[in-house]
Amino acid sequence: MRKAIAENAVVVVGMAQNPFPRKALKALDAQEIAYRYLEYGSYLSAWRRRTALKMWSGWPTFPMIFVKAF
Repeated sequence: MRKAIAENAVVVVGMAQNPFPRKALKALDAQEIAYRYLEYGSYLSAWRRRTALKMWSGWPTFPMIFVKAF
C-alpha cells in the first residue's frame, strides 16, 4: 500500500461488491487522470486487512483516494 502511494500520483483503494470505488474510477477515467487501483477483498473476505488500513489512514469507508501533493 505505502509503496503504491509512493510510486503513483493517485491511488484508489476499494473493495469488491462496493459500487462507490467503481464510481470514483469512472470519474477519474472521464477526466483522463492516471491512477492505480488496489482492491482489498469483498464484504466477507480480507476484513482484517481493511480494518488495519482504516486504522492506518483514519478513514472508515471506501473508496479511499490518495493524491500526491506536488
